[in-house]
Parts: sequence; C-alpha cells; structure tokens
Amino acid sequence: MASTSARISPAVHNLVARLARADNLTMQGLMEKAVREFERQRYFEERNAGCARLRADPVEWQAELAERREWDATLADGSGPDEVWSDDGAPASVTG
Repeated sequence: MASTSARISPAVHNLVARLARADNLTMQGLMEKAVREFERQRYFEERNAGCARLRADPVEWQAELAERREWDATLADGSGPDEVWSDDGAPASVTG
C-alpha cells in the first residue's frame, strides 16, 4: 500500500503511540481509525445542523412533514406493527 507522511508534534506522536499500544493497533491503524471516526462525526454534525435549519423554517418544516406523511403510505404493505424479523430479513414470528 502506498503511503505518505504528515508532520505531527512529538507530543501527539507519543499520544498516538500510547493509544495504539493500548488498542493493539499500529500507529497507522489508529490514525486511520481516528480519521474515519472524525469524518463520521462531521457527517452527523452537518446532517444535524441541516435538520436544525429545516426545523427553524416553519414553511419548509411543514412541507417536510407533509412529504413524510405521503411516504408513510408506502409502508401499507399489510405488515403488522407487531411483526418480528430475523437478522437475515425473514419473518421470525407474527404476534396477535
């Protein structure tokens, strides 16, 4: 795998080394994991901020709720709310 270098302070280098050892990871593995988690966190922060902007606009929020009600009709497939499904997507049991 190709790699590149990035400069970090000695203090951060020591922190990465300590955390990598504690989690039984390479320093590279720890940094990759940390960057992916940071990306995931930013995605949800941006998504939540977008939702907050939408909710702050009463007209747009009502339009969103109306669209959700329209989509709710697509779930009317005869499935009961008490159905239980297995991890593979098959019906496990139906109660009631």
